[in-house]
Amino acid sequence: MKKAIIKEVVERFREKGPVISIFVDMDRSKKNPREIAIEVKNIYKTTLQELARWQVASESEALKAVFESLFPEIEGCVDGLSKGKAFYVNAASGLFAQYSLPVAVPTQVRVANHPCIFPLMEVLSPHKETLAVIVGAKEARFFRNDGEEVKMLLEVAEDMPAKVKAAGWYGLEERRIERHVEEHILRHLKATAATLKSLVEEEGNNYDLVLVGGNEEYGAIVVELAREATVSVPVEMASELGNVTDPELVREAIFVYTMRRFYEEGEALVGRILTEASKGGQAITGLSGTLKAVNMGAIHQLVVDEHRSVKGGRCDHCDTLISEPSNVCPVCGASVTAEDDLLEAIAHKVLEQDGDVTVLGRPSLLREYEGLGAVLRFPVS
Repeated sequence: MKKAIIKEVVERFREKGPVISIFVDMDRSKKNPREIAIEVKNIYKTTLQELARWQVASESEALKAVFESLFPEIEGCVDGLSKGKAFYVNAASGLFAQYSLPVAVPTQVRVANHPCIFPLMEVLSPHKETLAVIVGAKEARFFRNDGEEVKMLLEVAEDMPAKVKAAGWYGLEERRIERHVEEHILRHLKATAATLKSLVEEEGNNYDLVLVGGNEEYGAIVVELAREATVSVPVEMASELGNVTDPELVREAIFVYTMRRFYEEGEALVGRILTEASKGGQAITGLSGTLKAVNMGAIHQLVVDEHRSVKGGRCDHCDTLISEPSNVCPVCGASVTAEDDLLEAIAHKVLEQDGDVTVLGRPSLLREYEGLGAVLRFPVS
């Protein structure tokens, strides 16, 4: 989910012109609608002040539309209320896009030559588009979670849905797995695994993860069947799901599971980076090392513990990023344009090189290395 949204933002706002990035905290568990509305009005004023610094006309219809669209949701007059909102507006062309976020994001506005993506990455890094399957002895319920809301897709009750048979996944019936379960239950579990595979591979679906809950014994068989059928995304048991069937409870269970999973994955990734970097292998730590690696196109995965403001520069000719204040590029001698947020510039460059960026959103062992580390495509010396 994160990759798809970030890629869309970066590609849509490549065209020339300052980009306004607006993030709004819509979490009604912490603020009432009136407080949120006041924040939105204040951020609108701040946006106009930022645009004035860029010498951009403030009478943008797109910008007005963005803020006007917020008030019905603030007042609770629309369905599917979100906890956070992100808006991007090209000040020159009027192109704009909006995204609902699964958790709150601090209200803020940034105007720059590129979209501000760090707040978006921090919010989305733990969240995955998830297919949740609640398995029983006679039925299985399938839910889709896009990070913001959960919808029940279908229910399988012992028999195989017609579209799954048509897709050819009924061949799973031939797979023999020894289990102390009755034959009709095994047929049902095979039908569940086949339906799972069909949904994951259905055109238009972009699941990152499948979570299986419900009866632990039957769920474990479904996981094994799905793996044997080579489902193209990870399929994992999630005890947090239990036997819940209410979509909101499913959403909460998925949130708890994915946050725990993200924390564990983050710890393992940081440990890998530190170990590899200490051996001079395919990892690097610290700002200077990260800059060297990104300028060489060597970063496979950038990891940032917490976003912080770092100033730097970018060469107008060869696109080299530098951290030291300079008017001249140390590589080619061309002029350098100041970068108010060097970490944003690094992240954009990693994405342009088909790398990935993970924002932990918390302190980590990388704090001793300026909060930065990266897995490399090849060692840099």
